[in-house]
Amino acid sequence: MEKIILIFIVFLSFNINTVQSQIYYPIPDTNVIWNVYNTNVSSSNVNGRWQYGIIGDTIINLKEYNKVYLLGDTSLNINTAGYYASIREENKIVYATDIDIPSIGYVDEEIIVYDFNLEVGDTFLVDDNFYNYYNHAIVQYTDSVTLLDNTVHRRIIFGGFPENYFWIEGVGSGKGILFPIIPFTTDGYEPLLSCMKYNDTALYINNNICGKCFCSGNIIDPNNVLECNEKYSIFPNPTTGKIVINIKNIEKIFIYNSKGQLINNSDKTDIDIGTYSKGLYFIKIITNNGIITKKILLK
Repeated sequence: MEKIILIFIVFLSFNINTVQSQIYYPIPDTNVIWNVYNTNVSSSNVNGRWQYGIIGDTIINLKEYNKVYLLGDTSLNINTAGYYASIREENKIVYATDIDIPSIGYVDEEIIVYDFNLEVGDTFLVDDNFYNYYNHAIVQYTDSVTLLDNTVHRRIIFGGFPENYFWIEGVGSGKGILFPIIPFTTDGYEPLLSCMKYNDTALYINNNICGKCFCSGNIIDPNNVLECNEKYSIFPNPTTGKIVINIKNIEKIFIYNSKGQLINNSDKTDIDIGTYSKGLYFIKIITNNGIITKKILLK
């Protein structure tokens, strides 16, 4: 009798997990934030972090899309965010259009970012309109992962190029929600989705820096970080061009674009970025007492 009960419990547990893994979870269409680190593939050092979120929706060619923004901080504040793309999901396929990424380019055609109908052996064309490469990622296997809310989501793992490429239903790519629209850079760093937060609750965390959804302080290189506790101000932000930095003991100021590429450096506290494309930029301030990083929105 005990053997029968044990077999029944195992059978019931197997069927519950099977049913859970068969439930499809779409990408959230509101109140969601993805945190992405630009991580060195060999050393795990980090030289940048970006937060993406969905703020509002729009109608394009009679179809409803959700608008994806590069956020100015860890909140869905449209006043400090820069528009990137519009996405929609239909029949387990996620489409993107009206893609407008500063310093990269603009695409108005609709492209497929995810197809969660894929099975083992299927191929997916990693179509990058901005960097002119086309690669067929092949589904090697599928399994499931349990998120922090105990829901079981199907995962699709690809082989070939790009490396370490996988999708999770309801989460997106392990390289970020907009990969490969925003692919990895060629300097040894590549994006890594460290967290997805939905309705103010972390559902997915893969953060080897601090183990949380968002690390405190200024994460540039976990092995060489000095936080600056000095009072400072950077204004105006957003700006139409000129910015003024008020802080003592400045040694150097670096300005990066949204891809993390260095575009300017200065030792002056009055800087004009009005000649650059509109969008989000990152200012890294080196002082005698540490480092400050700040996002600036150029309108």
